[in-house]
Amino acid sequence: MVKLVNDGYSQAYRSDETTARPKWAVWKDEAFGTSLDRELGSTFRPIRIGAGLLTYLDQLKGRNFLIQWRNTIAPPP
Repeated sequence: MVKLVNDGYSQAYRSDETTARPKWAVWKDEAFGTSLDRELGSTFRPIRIGAGLLTYLDQLKGRNFLIQWRNTIAPPP
């Protein structure tokens, strides 16, 4: 999850609830922890993400960049 956030596949979100979370539970205002599992190492299983989903996310990131760039150069009326 943090890798996807660091690679730019998420958006920041702030609200009263997210600002009330402890600092350890918030990553860049884009990923939020809801519980602390002390035995995370023994129960953690990464999810597999197929090449199709990664391709889609990469295209989505590119489209969002182009939209933001276009709006910066010529803001909509």
